[in-house]
Formats: sequence, C-alpha cells, structure tokens
Amino acid sequence: MNVLPVVRPRQLIRALERAGFVVHHVRGSHYYLRHPQKSGLLITVPYHNRDLKRGTNPVAFRLRYLKAPRDIAVVKAAAERTKWEGRPSPNPSAMAPH
Repeated sequence: MNVLPVVRPRQLIRALERAGFVVHHVRGSHYYLRHPQKSGLLITVPYHNRDLKRGTNPVAFRLRYLKAPRDIAVVKAAAERTKWEGRPSPNPSAMAPH
C-alpha cells in the first residue's frame, strides 16, 4: 500500500505553480488555482495553520467545528447522499478534541 506524504499547503501551491497553475483568487483560508490552458479546471488548496492528519475522517472533522444547525444538516445530508462511511483512525487520539 502506498503511503501519501504529508504536504504543507505552501509546498502544494508551489508545485502546482511549477505545473503551470496560477492563483486565481483567495477566499478566507483557501487558495483557488486555475490552469490557463485547461479551462474549467479549478483546484482548491486549504491553507490552515495545522496539517490535517492522515486518517482523519473529513465529515467528523467538519462537524466538530460547525455551529449553525443548517450547516450541520448540509454536511450530514451530503455524507448520507454519498453513502460516506468513515473508518476508524489508526491513531485514536487524532480525533480527540483540542
């Protein structure tokens, strides 16, 4: 099984820029990059202060930080519609509240 390396957001943005992508815009903590020759291709790179650990359940991660009932309902509905099944993290402390 291949193990993906942890890549910092800045490293990923630089690699994408070397591949021809340009930063289209920044909204909050997310960078949106487009490729000039490939219209319609948009890549979003979250630029946060911390790395998201491998094995972190993205649905649980989002739900942990949401407060608005409507936002929570949207994430739950999307997870249900896509039949998302989270799997336990290899590191039980990865999802522990900070």
